[in-house]
Amino acid sequence: MLSRISRSLNDFFRQYVNSWVIFAIDTAVSVVSSIVILAMLNYFSSSFSSDLGFAILWVAASFVGSFIMFTVLRCHHIVIRHSTLKDVFKIGLAILGKAAIMGIAVVISRKWYSNTLLLALFLDFVLSFCVLIIVRSTMVMAYDALQHNLKEGRNRMRIFVYGTGDKSVAMVTRLANSTHYN
Repeated sequence: MLSRISRSLNDFFRQYVNSWVIFAIDTAVSVVSSIVILAMLNYFSSSFSSDLGFAILWVAASFVGSFIMFTVLRCHHIVIRHSTLKDVFKIGLAILGKAAIMGIAVVISRKWYSNTLLLALFLDFVLSFCVLIIVRSTMVMAYDALQHNLKEGRNRMRIFVYGTGDKSVAMVTRLANSTHYN
């Protein structure tokens, strides 16, 4: 009975907690990107100077926008496996939605700073998108390296699969579970 409960808890944590950690990482990366853009604009642009109220609004809108869009599009469920163009598109759409929510929040609050705000939203989109793709790629490479290190003790033949279709992905999955190939 105790081992069954332990196994159920282990399955729960492996299946759900990992995706929520990825969700938290995605949200944090998105918010930090927004903070970096705001700091860069304050430092480099003479026509853009924000007060503390605007900075709080900017960061809060970034957090709320990221939280809503990542939750709605469920971007955190698609990480530790192959990534497709559809997955990258979902991340881009989530970041675009975040930028739209940030723009709406700034316009509603009447803290509009000319065309520099449009530039800030565009730069926020570009930086957030690029950093999220880099973080996701790093997660996949780290996971693959960890899986490789766990299997390294066994004698296996290394192979290289070249292809972009579903059949090549299926072959890699079958071979990864094989006892003869690595």
